Amino acid sequence: MEERKKEYTILLLGETGVGKSTWINGIRNYVEYETFQQAVSVGPKTLIPSYFTHTSRMGVNRKVHLGKPDDNERQETGKSGTKAPRTYVLEQEDYNINLIDTPGIGHTGLEDTINLDAILSHLSGFKEIHAICIFLWPDKSRLTTWFEDGIKELLHHLHKDAVQNLKFCFSKARTTDYGPGKTLNLLKGLLNELKIDLLETENSFERNTFYFDNEAFRFLVLKNNGIEVTKWEEKSFGHSWDQSVEESFRLFREMMKLKGHSTERTISLNRARNVVVKLSKPLANIIDQCSKTIDQLVSDKEFFLVSRYPQGNKEEERSAKILAVRKKTIEQPRTVCTHKDCLTIRTNQKGENKFFYDQVCCEPCYLNKIGLSPETTNDLRLRFCWSMYTLKGGNCSKCTHSY
Repeated sequence: MEERKKEYTILLLGETGVGKSTWINGIRNYVEYETFQQAVSVGPKTLIPSYFTHTSRMGVNRKVHLGKPDDNERQETGKSGTKAPRTYVLEQEDYNINLIDTPGIGHTGLEDTINLDAILSHLSGFKEIHAICIFLWPDKSRLTTWFEDGIKELLHHLHKDAVQNLKFCFSKARTTDYGPGKTLNLLKGLLNELKIDLLETENSFERNTFYFDNEAFRFLVLKNNGIEVTKWEEKSFGHSWDQSVEESFRLFREMMKLKGHSTERTISLNRARNVVVKLSKPLANIIDQCSKTIDQLVSDKEFFLVSRYPQGNKEEERSAKILAVRKKTIEQPRTVCTHKDCLTIRTNQKGENKFFYDQVCCEPCYLNKIGLSPETTNDLRLRFCWSMYTLKGGNCSKCTHSY
């Protein structure tokens, strides 16, 4: 019986257009050919269809492509090229490496939450993840939505044990001499804020940062489409090839030293978080019921004492104003604020406290079209309500409270 090969799994994460899919195509050629010149002579291999526009020195645009069309890859400006997570296998003699390509996160509106859910669902098919590669541009000098919200959101969904499997991959690094560039300060600031110490020492910095430039693969695609480049450009692409090969295999070596992160831990964490969110309203109702019961007992005790020990001969009359509450179904969903400053509590005929959400933030609201059910609270997708999407951080533009 043939012994089963060892398997390693790498999860690729990053914003749209950062080069995750291009790196996978690059890797396919790095393991196929021993040298850049051999790849030029034989021609490129591809795992994922590659499409891009080449602009010549004369300013002429030409669309080039390689590979068979794939419904999982879209070519629309401003949208993630990869529609859904997909695994590509690199078969080696002694082991296999699973490369999980994922949709880009950041600047994609409502798609972000959907994409994160799809990634977590895809991970359920793997027992372990050996490396979680966050792809970054090396030349960012200002905080972007991806840095402030995207990376935090990704880490928010990962179990804390997965931190040890994080790797930071700087793509298109030829522009920064294969270094982290201005992005490093932003990254260190974010990791310090999150209390993650992966880059604190020289050794840890070297183990956890990698630098690629997959323009060499794009050059092979140009050659395959009959587009010629200068000898100087070809030499430069050859250098990019050598650097990316070295860094890619260094990443593999570092990954193989790590203990795989159990995907069940991350999946269980997210299941538990979803349960807590769904229980928030029932728990609030239970607490309210307990409070109402205590108040009623205090009131009954006072009534008993007054009835048993009346003052004078005048019979004391007790009365209370009780509000009649009736349920009315509205035609369209609406978003209301549940903050204590935006609601009132009234007592119905049965002595029950009922919440009245006075602040209507969005009406009608169409978040039900992305799967939100009525009476949903504390759900990340509420950030994309029209009333909250216009402000940074998910705060409402009408009442200023957070989702």
